[in-house]
Formats: sequence, structure tokens, C-alpha cells
Amino acid sequence: MITLSKSKYLAGLQCPLLLWYYYNAPGEIPEADEAKQAIFNQGREIEKYAHKLFKGAILVPFNKDLAVTVVKTAKLLSKKRTLFEASFLHDHSYVRVDVLVPVGDEWDLIEIKSGTQVKDVNLLDVAFQKHCLTACGLKVRKCYLMHINKEYVRKGRIEPAKLLVKEDVTSLINPLLAGIDGQIDSMMKVIASASVKASIGPHCNDPYECPMIASCWKFLPEHNVTELYRIGKKKFELIQNGKLHISEVTELSAVQMIQQKAVVDGQRHVDKARIKEFLDGLKKPLYFFDFETLSTAIPLFNGVRPYQNIPFQYSLDVDGTHYEFLASGRKDPRLKLLRQLRKEIGTTGTVIAYNASFEKNVLKGLATSFVKEAKWIEAVIARVEDLLVPFRSFHYYHPLQHGSCSIKQVLPAMTGKDYSDIDVCGDTAGLEWLRINYTKVPKKEKERVREELLKYCGQDTKSMVDVVNELRREVD
Repeated sequence: MITLSKSKYLAGLQCPLLLWYYYNAPGEIPEADEAKQAIFNQGREIEKYAHKLFKGAILVPFNKDLAVTVVKTAKLLSKKRTLFEASFLHDHSYVRVDVLVPVGDEWDLIEIKSGTQVKDVNLLDVAFQKHCLTACGLKVRKCYLMHINKEYVRKGRIEPAKLLVKEDVTSLINPLLAGIDGQIDSMMKVIASASVKASIGPHCNDPYECPMIASCWKFLPEHNVTELYRIGKKKFELIQNGKLHISEVTELSAVQMIQQKAVVDGQRHVDKARIKEFLDGLKKPLYFFDFETLSTAIPLFNGVRPYQNIPFQYSLDVDGTHYEFLASGRKDPRLKLLRQLRKEIGTTGTVIAYNASFEKNVLKGLATSFVKEAKWIEAVIARVEDLLVPFRSFHYYHPLQHGSCSIKQVLPAMTGKDYSDIDVCGDTAGLEWLRINYTKVPKKEKERVREELLKYCGQDTKSMVDVVNELRREVD
């Protein structure tokens, strides 16, 4: 019998084609990348802390034969004990409940999430669970969402009762119950279909980025309308009306017109006066600076909140000299990082970062955490200029940027150089640092990853140097 788990049910709500793939062509769905897998792993860690709040609870062992797990759950229900991973099956609906708490003859359902607030998709998740439990004859008194308390600050050992908060969402999910039977029937028809057609739209990224997005969007040509700056949902209206290429759009903003002209002419746009104004505002010596950070739901160090950005690495280039810092081990790296940075960054000259709001916010966080260092940190912040500005303002635009102002798009468009020879990039940097410091990794692998981390962060500052040099050539 075909069964819908809560994850498949949510997939069906997002896109019928995605649901069809899960049951009819699962091999076509790309595997979760390292970043997504880290989110799953983090969720399991949070569940472990949540379980500590329920003394004497029983974990229902999972069996691939769903019927076995369901029968085991039924036997344990009679004990009137709190259950973890209790399983229920009704017609085509199958759920495993994170926590089920007995309250007299009724039960409270608790769903554990790694976010810091209740989201609409969480309510749909819980509603599906309650629908299944009720259909199985269980009396559900209350529904709760247990999630991360964003105000929690670690002081010594993790305190689960403070790390996690429990919100009553019963009144929010009850209105969602009425339509579930019809949704399930529709999903069963989709699964049984020989094929399914679906248009791209906002649902491709809501509530999650669909794993099939690359496949579904591949019909779009190069320089398509999705690349237009701040086009928003209007891009889907254009696509539905058959306008796929940027050159076909007539109603455009000023910066979108710059994009269109650059694409049509095959030439970069350069506003020399505005670029020169930006460059003239930079005061030598120029410090090209970049942080790499990690962010975890469960704080690793004292004085840290959930999901706080913790810098573990930086790269700094000034007048042809390269400086770098990369922490090792499990100790809080921040103070050591700050003390080294203070020696290297000087007291005069412009500090250049790309998308500088990120570096500024990290520095502000460090100033808050280390009050004795706050004065000089604030002086550094005052010297920071954002190299993103001329690109975000479209004072420079090259058609090879494809609508992006990211340095990973700007660099190759301007210089022909790129990041293709770097294995560790973007979000994976923090994950790889955690892996080599918090798991058992062979020495050679640690050394390899450290080399890649230094190479990646160093490339970011080198890229900024190259971009500024190229801008200077444009206005000279």
C-alpha cells in the first residue's frame, strides 16, 4: 500500500510533480548536499536535548516494516507513558510523532523543530500528524511545537529547558484539518498518474528550495527574465506570457534597463564617474578583509546564542602582504582571532569587505562579547567600506554576471578568473571546519581541509584586490 509520510505530504502540498518523482522516479531526485545534510543532522542533535526533558519516556523502535512499528506503538500506548517516535498508520497516512505525552485519557502531541519560531509549514506538518492520530482513534488534547529559544545564552553545560521553548499551536492547526482528506485523495491520484505536468512558480522555493528546481527550470535560456534585478514574482507572470529572454521585456526599472542593454549589446556597462567617486573615497593603506564563520543551533561556546555567527577564520591583504588566521581545536577561537587581527589591521586606512554588512555584524558581535576589545573593534568598523556598492548600484554591470552581484559572479565576468579549483567553498567552509575539529578525521584529511580553507578565504581577499584593480583600469 502506498503511504504518505509527513515529509511526502508536505512535498505534495508544495508541488505535485515533486511528489510524483518521490514515488515514480526517486532516482532522479538529487541527493541532499552537505549543507542540507547538516540541517538534518542538527535536527537530530536537538531531538536528543529535547528528549532529556521527558524523564522515563519510551523510544518506540523503528522497523522498516511499518506495520511492526505501528503494532509496537499500540502496545506501548496502554502503558500511558510518554513515547518518542510513536508510529501511526491510517489508510494512506503514516506518521512518527516526535513526542506523545499522556494526559488522562488524552494525549499531547509535540513536534520538535530546529528553527527559532513557528512557521506555516510547521503547522501543516503538525496538522497532518493530528489528522492521522485522530483517524486512528487517539484523543489529541493539545498540539505543541518545541523549538529553539533564540534568546538563550550558553553558560556552561547546555540546559535543555532553557535552550528549547514549547508553543501551543492547537488553535492554529485545527482550521487546517478539514481539507486534509481531500488533499490526500488528490495526492494519491498524482502518484498513480503515468506522468504529471507542473509549471514553475513561487512554490519552487517555498517553503523549501525544491531538489528538482534545476531540472524544471532548464528550459529557460541564458539571460532569462529570472535574472532581472528585483524582478520578484513578476518573473513567473512573464514566463507564463511566453517572455523568457531579458530582451523581450518592455516594462523595466532603470537598473533592469542597464541589464537588458548590456545583454543585447554584449557589452559591459560602466559609469566611470560614480566608480571613480567610490574609488576616491578609499583611503590608503587598503585592507582587504574577509571572515569565515560557523553558525549552529546548539551553541558551542559560553556566551554564545543559537545561530550566532562565530568567526573561526579570516584573510587580510594589504599592500601585497597576506595575513591569515584559521583556528584549530574545540576552544572558542574568537579572542585569539581578535588579538592577532589587532596586530595586523593597523589604525588607519580603509578596510574593504564584500557585502560588508556581514563583516560589520560579526565585528559588532565580537565587540559585545569582548568588552575590553570593543573600542578598537568599533574603530575598525568605522573604517569599513563595501566593495559590493558599485555592483549593487549597477555602476558596473557585465552580462556574464547573469543578474548577480556576488563576487563569485563579478570576478569571472571582470577578469576571467574563478573559484573552480577550490574544493571548499561557501556554506561548506564552516561545516568542514566543524568536521575536522569535532569528528574523528585522519591527520592527512585535516591538513587537506585546512589547506583548502586557507585557499578559499585567501581567494576572497585576492578577488577583491583583483576587482578593485580592474575598476581602476576602467576609470583611468
